[in-house]
Amino acid sequence: MSLSGNIGTFPLAELLQWFSLTRKSGILTIATRTDSVHLFIDGGILVSADSDAAVRRLGQYLLSRGFITEEQLKRALDSQEKSGKRKLLGNILREHGVLNDRILEQALRQRSEEIVYDLFLLEDGQFAFQQDADFPITALIAELNLSLNQLVLEGMRRLDEWREFRSIFPSDAVRVKLLRPDRIPADRDDTLPGKLVQLLYQERTIGELVMATRRSPYQVYHALYEMVQKKLVEVVAAAAVMDDPPAAEPLDLRREEQCLHRLVKEHRFSEAWTRLEEIRQRIVDPAWCQGRAQWLEEKETGFLYQELPRNSVPRLQLTLAEVRQLDLNPKEGYIISRLKEDMDVRTLCQIMPLSELDLLRVLSTLSKKGVIRLGDYCS
Repeated sequence: MSLSGNIGTFPLAELLQWFSLTRKSGILTIATRTDSVHLFIDGGILVSADSDAAVRRLGQYLLSRGFITEEQLKRALDSQEKSGKRKLLGNILREHGVLNDRILEQALRQRSEEIVYDLFLLEDGQFAFQQDADFPITALIAELNLSLNQLVLEGMRRLDEWREFRSIFPSDAVRVKLLRPDRIPADRDDTLPGKLVQLLYQERTIGELVMATRRSPYQVYHALYEMVQKKLVEVVAAAAVMDDPPAAEPLDLRREEQCLHRLVKEHRFSEAWTRLEEIRQRIVDPAWCQGRAQWLEEKETGFLYQELPRNSVPRLQLTLAEVRQLDLNPKEGYIISRLKEDMDVRTLCQIMPLSELDLLRVLSTLSKKGVIRLGDYCS
């Protein structure tokens, strides 16, 4: 049996409840513009969950909780690359003596739970269910074995909270700052509120805070919401929310694919991604869109590496005062804050909470703006 649709018209809660009632087994894939999430379901029970998003990678999760350092992650990823990516990252970290079995299993379980709960915050996404599909070995390392009905209850509770958060923080572009920093109570730096306090000694957008803490938007919004209630922080400015585009006519997929190839040949990648997103919004075929997205990502990544050699070191060309005058998005602001550490492009791709393509795009944009230069190389 195959089942597909859009969670905008077939809500996730109803979908999971139906899987629970009918005791289905298989893999449910939910694809959005930036991510693909895979839920592994056995007899109406959630076994595990995985995500393609860079910030959801195991290494980023372990970094965000303080289980490993960036240097330990880099060494582990270097070892994984030398093995031809045959070894799992968790096993490598255990071999290096960085993690034990208990911490690794705990991290895998908590990461899977957060992936699922965040799905309830989505307003749009294409889903496809493969009944009785074989699970990858990674889905069986730390099994959740959670009732889908219990997940739905927790997911709906978080959705109610999320709506309340959004009434105060309409988007990631909202800027927040500390109120009377001298009166902020001391907190442990390894807690999320403690990290936010340290980061907010300089005014930042919520998007920058999500990047810097490597936590999910829900967790950051939740912590900021509680800090607002305690009058520890305040909103400085909010950005307008764009309206949804109007509906369009049916597509000729063969012609659309030809259009994508032409745009890529002309190196008009931004237009190609915009076109692919318009297609995704108008058809119920996650596999088709995911395949084209992987192809487009490969083409753009290869093109950007011609401009940004892996061993080149991005260096800031402007003073910090000049940087503050620029209109930077959260990703650009976060990457600039890390450039003083003299990491090459390859290392940045390994440890930053961004996909390889997103990082290369940011560096390319900053280079073209004259904010950074790439001329020095690591041996």
